[in-house]
Amino acid sequence: MDAPNPIEVRALTKRYRSLEALRGVDPTVHPGDVVGFLGRNGAGKSTTIRILMGITQPTGGSVSMFGETLAEVVIPPATNQCFGIHSATVEEAGCNLRCGTA
Repeated sequence: MDAPNPIEVRALTKRYRSLEALRGVDPTVHPGDVVGFLGRNGAGKSTTIRILMGITQPTGGSVSMFGETLAEVVIPPATNQCFGIHSATVEEAGCNLRCGTA
């Protein structure tokens, strides 16, 4: 039996109100693949990574890691921190942002 693909993404979408950040993203990472994300500013690279790390929930589509759907994959915060991804809230980060305002 073949090993499951480390990452399979199907029709991934993410919307922030009227902004469509991702539309129909479909990459598959096969065992042994080396992958990089390239694209212009605003192309959805960070949004895709945040979804893969379980920090942001997708609006639609599916993500599987090693044969398990993203909803079943539990990624401990310590693992995220090893990759330099921190899920601090705006208040914890000390940011002065107003989210969701037009």
